[in-house]
Amino acid sequence: MPINGILTIYNSRRDMYGNVYYAVSLANDRFNVVARGTIAADNVNTRDCREQLGWHIERVEMPIRDYNRMVKTWPHYGCGWDEIKSNLVKG
Repeated sequence: MPINGILTIYNSRRDMYGNVYYAVSLANDRFNVVARGTIAADNVNTRDCREQLGWHIERVEMPIRDYNRMVKTWPHYGCGWDEIKSNLVKG
């Protein structure tokens, strides 16, 4: 199956209260970012991404300050996988 896109799942390291924050970005097969947003938890169905959508999955962990700087202007894409997927596909 050809790769139709690259889904990058970003997560912060734990903050002082133990919270971890997540965000996703989707790039097309030419590596142009077409959608990016924050999500409530790690609710990404990676099997659906690989098998049905043909997306390659990457995970990136970063310090909390770098994460906050990166996602400052990103929209919120939701909680459940169906809501996240619809926002990513809409792009």
